[in-house]
Amino acid sequence: MTDRRKIGRNNRTRGAAAEREAARLLNVTHLDQWYRNIDRGGKYGDIACPSAVAEVKSVSRAMPALFDGALAQVAEAAEATGKDNFGVLVRYARPGHKVRWLRIEELTT
Repeated sequence: MTDRRKIGRNNRTRGAAAEREAARLLNVTHLDQWYRNIDRGGKYGDIACPSAVAEVKSVSRAMPALFDGALAQVAEAAEATGKDNFGVLVRYARPGHKVRWLRIEELTT
């Protein structure tokens, strides 16, 4: 039988590592000082800086082809036009639900 406590502990450890990595990445790419918020309640965000908060999600699957292709396409368009890469805007619109917009931006060090 699977020990659920061990799975939960492993998931928390993996999530904490992703949060620390995200804070380090944002410290390199942005001017603000990002840090991991160790509160487990979720109402303060996973990482924060003096002016913003962020939630960190981590997956170990392949990037969906839709996003992978769109990220490559916007990078090519930014280079060809000499403009900034603002990322990919994704529109979620299911019948009977609120339309939601997400922005995906690839962060690199």
